[in-house]
Amino acid sequence: MVTFMRDTVLPSETEYRSHRRASGPDGHDVPPVVERLRAEARARGLWNLFLPAESGLTQLEYAPIAELSGWSLELAPEAINCAAPDTGNMELVHLLGTEEHKGQWLEPLLEGEIRSAFAMTEPDVATATPPPSPPGSSGRATSWSSPAGSGGPAAPWIPGAPSSS
Repeated sequence: MVTFMRDTVLPSETEYRSHRRASGPDGHDVPPVVERLRAEARARGLWNLFLPAESGLTQLEYAPIAELSGWSLELAPEAINCAAPDTGNMELVHLLGTEEHKGQWLEPLLEGEIRSAFAMTEPDVATATPPPSPPGSSGRATSWSSPAGSGGPAAPWIPGAPSSS
C-alpha cells in the first residue's frame, strides 16, 4: 500500500485537481485518473480491503491501510473502493441484507459499479436526534429519513430513523 500511495496515487493528485478545476463547480463526472487508479488497485490486490469477507483481513489489520489511504483523501479511498459512505453501506448490506439486496446492491458496490449514500433529514430539528416525545404522546418516531441526490449512478439508501423514547 505504501508503494501504491507513493508511486501511483500521490503523483496523480495534480491530474485529479486539474480535472476538477477545469470541470468547474458543475462538473460531476469521475476524472479519468480515478478509473486508472481503481484498475491499478485491483491489479495489486488493494480492493475492498475494509470488508473481512472480501479481503481476509481483520479490522485491526485493515486499520493501517485506512490510515495510509488518508494520505490522499480525494483519491486513495475511492481508488481502493474503501470510501465512505460506501464502506458502511456495504457492511450493512453484507451483514443484514437479504440475498435480493446483496445481488441488487452489494455486488455492484463491491465491483465499484455504483456509489451509495446516507442521508438523514428531520423537519424542524437541526440534529440527528429527534426531540423527546411530549408527555402523553404515543412515543412514535418523530423524525423521518429522506434521500438526497449524490449525482452518481443509482445506489441504495440506508435510511436512519431514530425513534422517540
